[in-house]
Amino acid sequence: MKLAVIGDLTVKNIPEEFEVIPYQKDLIADCYVISEDLSQEKLNELLFSLRSNEETALSLIYVYKKPEFTSDIIKDLIDGFWLETNPEQIKNLATFVKNLPPLSPELSEQEKRIILLLRFLWSRQKEKITPYPLITSPIAYHFPILRIFCNLKPGEEIDIIEQLVSFGILRPQKLVNIVPLCPQDRHYQIIFRDTCPNCSSLELIETELYYHFDCGYIGSKDDFLYKDSLRCPKCNKFLRHLGEDYEIPSKAFKCLNCGHLSEEPKVEVFCLNCQNRFSLQSIIFQEIRLYVTTALAHQVAEDGRLPLYVIEDVFDRLNLIKWNLFHFILEWERNKFKRYKRPFCLLYIFWDEQQEQAIAERYGIITLKNYFEEVISYIKENLRSVDVGTRYETGKYLFLLPETPREGAETVKHRLQAKLKYIKTDLPLPKIEIKIYSCPGELEEKNIQEIIYD
Repeated sequence: MKLAVIGDLTVKNIPEEFEVIPYQKDLIADCYVISEDLSQEKLNELLFSLRSNEETALSLIYVYKKPEFTSDIIKDLIDGFWLETNPEQIKNLATFVKNLPPLSPELSEQEKRIILLLRFLWSRQKEKITPYPLITSPIAYHFPILRIFCNLKPGEEIDIIEQLVSFGILRPQKLVNIVPLCPQDRHYQIIFRDTCPNCSSLELIETELYYHFDCGYIGSKDDFLYKDSLRCPKCNKFLRHLGEDYEIPSKAFKCLNCGHLSEEPKVEVFCLNCQNRFSLQSIIFQEIRLYVTTALAHQVAEDGRLPLYVIEDVFDRLNLIKWNLFHFILEWERNKFKRYKRPFCLLYIFWDEQQEQAIAERYGIITLKNYFEEVISYIKENLRSVDVGTRYETGKYLFLLPETPREGAETVKHRLQAKLKYIKTDLPLPKIEIKIYSCPGELEEKNIQEIIYD
């Protein structure tokens, strides 16, 4: 195994399994030992470069000895300090990483990077994905370890995190902060300002409201000022005694642009990034949490692929119902047909589960999931709100089309088949089969088991 030395230093306590070589840019090594004399900026740059490279993402990285500065982000990305680490521990970790099974070269880049991240955390017995403040991030925080391994811009980590949480790979833990964001560009650089409810001008002054008892006129103090006295602008009577001629019930805000008076200004929010103006009610609140890996994450790291059920969960967007309820509705439709002769159809959509498994192992779950998301969008386009569906088992879906003769179901089938042909992909996809069973017809006699295993 190769050990690259970065900086001017002589490394001690090197396990005999390592061959020491001088570091050169783009050098691929099993282990890197970095001089503590590097500036924090250069160390960060080097760590980001090594951990974001798929070939060196899992390599061991040590700072030779603990420097004066050590940020938490650096600690997340390195394996420790060389002089404080047992050589046997270094050798065991290097051997463990070296013996990890290779990933399929045809996995999507996103899936490959996710698995490398999970392998890094698993092999180092780490579990936390921690957010840190970053003013250049749209959400005011970033997740350095996730951002670097997945090659993301600050703020883009949230989409990946939500995906991994939905897969059951990450679990939200501590709530760190709640950041208000612009609803248009989801940026945190927003300001709150008082505006005129009538014309939205920012030119407001606070003034006193005067109320004339005799004629009932209410206006700002400026309206009543007349030379050195107070005079009602409505009836022209002079106001001499507070409490007898007039009162000052409250303060108000006067717009210098349109003259409008209001008890409270309208609070508007302005985004400094996109220049958009919006109401308080439109603000998006982004939760910033610390996340931890689950037992499934460890399994994914070991297997080198995401679980197949992730694809099946995509179909939940079709608002599928439980099998027992679906079966009850099916029998209800059968009884309605017997009595009222109202037709209905069953759409059976299925594919080869073993072929799906083989494609997932070779090309990855995310690529296959993207394909099925297009399939779902076409199914949704052709289903009505009264149509109901269920998952019978993996790769087998049933959709009940009430008040639908066979000709109507055939139209739906042909539309779906035509749409599916337009999905562009290089994958050797599992063939999606669509069968129709109708009443009157096969459904008068056949049960679901006979349909599925026909």
